[in-house]
Amino acid sequence: MKMRHYMVILSFFAVVIILSGCSSTPKTLPPEASSEDQMAALEGMDLPLAELPADMAFEEPKPEDAVILQDIHFDYDQSKIKDTDKPILEKINTWVLNHPGATLMIEGHCDERGTLEYNLALGERRGLSIRTYLTGLGTNPDRLHTISYGEEQPLCAESVEDCWTKNRRGHFLVDYGESFNE
Repeated sequence: MKMRHYMVILSFFAVVIILSGCSSTPKTLPPEASSEDQMAALEGMDLPLAELPADMAFEEPKPEDAVILQDIHFDYDQSKIKDTDKPILEKINTWVLNHPGATLMIEGHCDERGTLEYNLALGERRGLSIRTYLTGLGTNPDRLHTISYGEEQPLCAESVEDCWTKNRRGHFLVDYGESFNE
């Protein structure tokens, strides 16, 4: 009797798993969904990186855009978006939505601690974390590219916590595209 009960339960879960995997529509959330809800909805969501067109030329944002496209910072050995940086990313999302011809390059950076290989992987996770967060806010993932520089391009060269904090960052470059009129 117990074995039959377990088989019924397992069959039920198998049907639920199969049906949940059959959906052909992407997950979407209402705009009023919290950031935590948006990130939870992206768990396991495949966000492939589009090929980078050869004619793209990324540059530092124009001064008026740099006010919005600010660096965000990470805790030591982390790629999780900090609560203090979420408002910055929300403004960046709005900027991207208001500049339909623009594409962003998200650079992942680390401090000098750790091996070169480890820091390149951590920088990649940081860039992808930012990309995933912006996608969760509504930015088209095809307009977001990432690159990791690991520890190779520090803002500050001293081996002290204040410098390390500045170097653990996500930085934004822009390709304004042909439709930008300036």
